[in-house]
Amino acid sequence: MQIGIISDTHNVLPKSVFKYFKNVEHIFHAGDIGNLIILDDLKQIAPVTAIYGNIDDGKTKKAVPSIKFKNFESRLICLVHDIGSVKNFSYELFKTNKNADIIIHGHTHRPTCETYQKRIFINPGSASYPRTLSNGTIAIVDFDKINFSHEFIKLED
Repeated sequence: MQIGIISDTHNVLPKSVFKYFKNVEHIFHAGDIGNLIILDDLKQIAPVTAIYGNIDDGKTKKAVPSIKFKNFESRLICLVHDIGSVKNFSYELFKTNKNADIIIHGHTHRPTCETYQKRIFINPGSASYPRTLSNGTIAIVDFDKINFSHEFIKLED
């Protein structure tokens, strides 16, 4: 299964996202959407699961949750905006008795992927306001019950 991961659009959806996400089966938006129109635009490509982030307004907070769990290919995905640290968030998951395999997050505007306690933590960076690169980034993930691979994509626009 191939999924697209995007975060921190802040009301700007670069046009090249449509090109890179054209073959994904699902899109996850990890918050700081900016405007619900962004989600409508992404839904033209594939189904979207989204959560709100710290800059999102009341209208967005009514439309999407702050955290979302979703099963894909026998893996539990947790979608959340700000994890703080992988260690702290793993402890928070433990307290809720949720055993997520993949945690998709945003907030830092920096693309990262790391494994902690057999959990994969992936942040696509910011599609529109990167902190470490000149262009925004997104991620494409391929996975099944056993394998997991990811690619960070630097957007042209």
